[in-house]
Order: sequence, then C-alpha cells, then structure tokens
Amino acid sequence: MRVHPTALALLLAVPSGAASLPAGTTVGVAEDRSRGPASIMGLVLRSQRPTRVAWVFVNNVRAALGHDLLRPRPSLVEAPDLARAVARVAAHEIVHAIAPDEPHARDGLMSQALSRHFLLGERATIDPRCASAFLSRLAALPPARDASIALGTVSLPGP
Repeated sequence: MRVHPTALALLLAVPSGAASLPAGTTVGVAEDRSRGPASIMGLVLRSQRPTRVAWVFVNNVRAALGHDLLRPRPSLVEAPDLARAVARVAAHEIVHAIAPDEPHARDGLMSQALSRHFLLGERATIDPRCASAFLSRLAALPPARDASIALGTVSLPGP
C-alpha cells in the first residue's frame, strides 16, 4: 500500500470516555482503499477504547471530487478543493469519535453520504440536534493533561 504524498496524522488529546485520559484520538489521513468500498471516505472504529482512530481516505475523497486517480498527486488547481473536502470528512469523523452513539443526520456535515456539492460548498451545516450532542459530549470530557499535536505520515499495512 502506498501512503498518499500529502498524508498527515493529526494527534489530538480527545478521550473517548469521561473515565480515562488516553494519549489522544488519532485522525489518520491515508490513501488506502483496500479495506472497503471506494465510497467510504472516512471511518471511526467504535470498538476502540479509550482512544478512537478516525480515518480519512484521501483517494476516496479524490474520487468523490472527480479527480484523476491515475495521477499520484492532486494538481495545483485541485489541491484547495481537496483540502476543504478532507477537512470536512475529518470533521465528520471527529464528531463520530466524540459522540459515537449519535446517528447520521438527513443532510449536512453528519449526513451518511457527503456529496461532492457538500464537500466543496461554501458552508458546512450541521444538524442542530447533532451539534448539541457533540458539544455536550465534548464538554463532559475531562481536561486533557497531556495534550499534544503532531504531524507526520501514516503507514498502513496492505497490498
């Protein structure tokens, strides 16, 4: 498996439960599509505790945007759109990591399927019920004692 040239891992001290203080929730950005359909742009493994890993699959985001996947890097014209789309998918997955029991919304940031129109749109709306649940869960978390932010590439095993 190749790692996307622009792959980054962002480590945030965000515990998945109020009773523990893990090193952080990881948001991994990778090119890997071997673990599921191309329509899956990100995921959070709900079973992971105390730290949840939120993945964003860059190639799948690129595919959703209609980018040429035969080119290993986005063009200079595509890069700003890709950055916005990856940020929106990451935000969607972070909500799942913080509020894992919150279901998908009918539309907006927490929709089950994020369309190209939404990924590139000027505004990213979030359902008020979902926003409230996210903020409540976030407020209930204990303060992180060892908060850290780190940037680096992510390597995943695979073909």
